[in-house]
Amino acid sequence: MTVPHVQASFFTKETRNAIPETPFSIPVSVSRDDLSAVINQVLEESGHKEFDFLINNHFLQSSLEKFITDQHTPTENVIRIEYVERNPPPTLYQEVRHNDWVSAVHCSAKLILTGSYDGAVRVWSREGKLLGTAEGHTAPVKGVAWLNPGATGDSQLFLSASQDQTIHMWKYDWHTADIVHLYQCRGHARSVEAIAPSPDQSKFSSVSWDKYVKIWSSDLSPGEEDGDDPSVPVKKRKSTSKQHKVATRTPLVTLAGHTQPAITVRWPTEDELLTGGWDHCIRLWDMASGVNKSTLNGSKVFHDIDQSVSLPHLIASANSDKLVRIWDKRINSGSAVQSFLVSHLGWVVAVCWSPAREHQLASGSYDGTVRVWDVRSGKVPLYTIMSHEGKVLSLDWSCPEVIASGGTDNMLRTYSVS
Repeated sequence: MTVPHVQASFFTKETRNAIPETPFSIPVSVSRDDLSAVINQVLEESGHKEFDFLINNHFLQSSLEKFITDQHTPTENVIRIEYVERNPPPTLYQEVRHNDWVSAVHCSAKLILTGSYDGAVRVWSREGKLLGTAEGHTAPVKGVAWLNPGATGDSQLFLSASQDQTIHMWKYDWHTADIVHLYQCRGHARSVEAIAPSPDQSKFSSVSWDKYVKIWSSDLSPGEEDGDDPSVPVKKRKSTSKQHKVATRTPLVTLAGHTQPAITVRWPTEDELLTGGWDHCIRLWDMASGVNKSTLNGSKVFHDIDQSVSLPHLIASANSDKLVRIWDKRINSGSAVQSFLVSHLGWVVAVCWSPAREHQLASGSYDGTVRVWDVRSGKVPLYTIMSHEGKVLSLDWSCPEVIASGGTDNMLRTYSVS
């Protein structure tokens, strides 16, 4: 029996793997592995490379014949097939045990910052060495963030937010390993759930169980709202007299709009802030006017959101119905949900776009896994990392080469990304 053939040409955006876009006659029974063999044969390179294939921006995950049938792909003309080199899966690099749940994590170029339910904020080397501990909160830490994470110099600034209703600003000294407690920020009436610095790092935002979004200054120069001298290191403060109070700051601006607790925030551009929460919506704020300029309405709680760096019209959300949603914020009528990523078996509580691969993101769930996706394929993740023995609580992919996650098993785990 003769197997039907179709005309197909291959193209890629990866210059190192490019071949002439010449039509081939290929049997419709071919699989992804068969097509990889074709590309390798044309490349004539030593060593076999694995490729993924897309037709009209949809991944080929079955035989070409099934794809053509399912997607109603016309075969009268040459079918253009895009191919991309398949990356190896992330590999475990380090794992570090904490005293309690690891509820927040953020990576800089050289350091890792974690927040825990024991109220402590810790600074780690990439190799898993504890460099310093900041103890100032009286309740679990819910958010941490580096300020100027790529900066080089003698010190590194960072923020922490807690259920004790405060945000603290700290400075880590590279030479002495001292952590200086600079300021505490007061203004929220309930737990502070998340924080996000502005792109120029001059301000930061916070969201809280009290439903409010607040904007704060990260300027180190004392202001009218500041208290006492903020320059006493944490280690030394423990032995100083009570007159050395930590300076207190109040918010610059308060944004009201959420009708239920606000628990996630991102500040992707200077003029726009994104927040989400228990009122089942993502709110987009105009930062020049402080106005809630548009709202993306959903049907479930938003535990986390993140806007793509490479595709800034796309927002990923982590929701309590086990789904990751991809939203197109340019859509003003009807549903703005572009696609669903379906695989998790528990609430999805964290999402992070890759800073280097425009179509990839990671998600963390109460099912104990971190999953890496290409958003052009919503049914099957690229990789599933059995990350934690308990629930995943925090996730970070700020640096292209490392994914970090924390969970209820008291572990911080980092994974190398090739």
